Amino acid sequence: MSKMNKNTTFVFEDENKEPYSAKTLFGNWKKVLNDNNIPYKKFHSLRHTYATMLLSKGVDLKTVQDLMGHSDITITQIYLHVLPKTKTDAVNKLNSIL
Repeated sequence: MSKMNKNTTFVFEDENKEPYSAKTLFGNWKKVLNDNNIPYKKFHSLRHTYATMLLSKGVDLKTVQDLMGHSDITITQIYLHVLPKTKTDAVNKLNSIL
């Protein structure tokens, strides 16, 4: 593996500050799921969970877009469909006006 810039930080790195290989990362992911009796989910599901949790806590869509690294906000808007409570809250706000 090629050496990385020493100022680069990775979320998943070993004790030598080298990024984990994809094989190691996904092996560890499967082990965590198995050890905790969690049905298999793709690792990418973490991104969906992250975005959904931010939106459910009221973080605005533009901020979520920035944190997710989406260049186009329409990509971030995909995550809104998983929040039925968002629709209910919007209707309740409208009802409180009327």
